[in-house]
Amino acid sequence: MNRRVFLTSVPTVAVISGCSLGGRRGQPTRAETNITNVGDRCTGEQNNARVVEAEENTIRIEGTIPSVDSTESIRATTYASSEESEILTRIYTADAETQTRDCNGSLSYEATVTYTNIDPSSARILHDSNESVIVTETTL
Repeated sequence: MNRRVFLTSVPTVAVISGCSLGGRRGQPTRAETNITNVGDRCTGEQNNARVVEAEENTIRIEGTIPSVDSTESIRATTYASSEESEILTRIYTADAETQTRDCNGSLSYEATVTYTNIDPSSARILHDSNESVIVTETTL
């Protein structure tokens, strides 16, 4: 098993089950992410992310992740830490069952993070693709 497969297979369980850490007042912290591909950018290698909306228990993210092969899709995992009052969302590439696009390059997405039992003061967005890692941090 190569390292990349191992790293991307571990967080997949967290997407399905949510992330559970110590929350406020002894309640478990939970966070889940829904991600949608909103467009291919077959030219260029754009790499950006930003929180476009932050409401109680919800953060909406828009971004573009670079270096996505035509046989890959994007996935997301969110980790929430009540001790650090932070939410970390990892957007990453993984092999798709079928070819998903006609080209290689950047991929635009929208992600919605929902969480409970945490009052985050910041959000970090980590892009983890074939060739690059970038972290964007936003104060909420």
